[in-house]
Amino acid sequence: MVEAGATLSGAFVEAQLVDEMYWYIAPCLMGQAARSGMLLPEILDMSAVQRWMLDEQSQIGPDWRFKLKPIDQLGK
Repeated sequence: MVEAGATLSGAFVEAQLVDEMYWYIAPCLMGQAARSGMLLPEILDMSAVQRWMLDEQSQIGPDWRFKLKPIDQLGK
């Protein structure tokens, strides 16, 4: 179990070491200068995109919690 900021979270996802993720979303818009929730390298080709499936969702007050699981990289 890892609770981390944007840099460490991105490193774990990029290394494909995450088997499930809880992602929280608040209904507010912060603009383009806001800090990203996860730092990942720029995607230059759609074949490099990591895909995730929604396993469950719940509302906590005005916020949303999503439990996500990675979709197998097509046998890779």
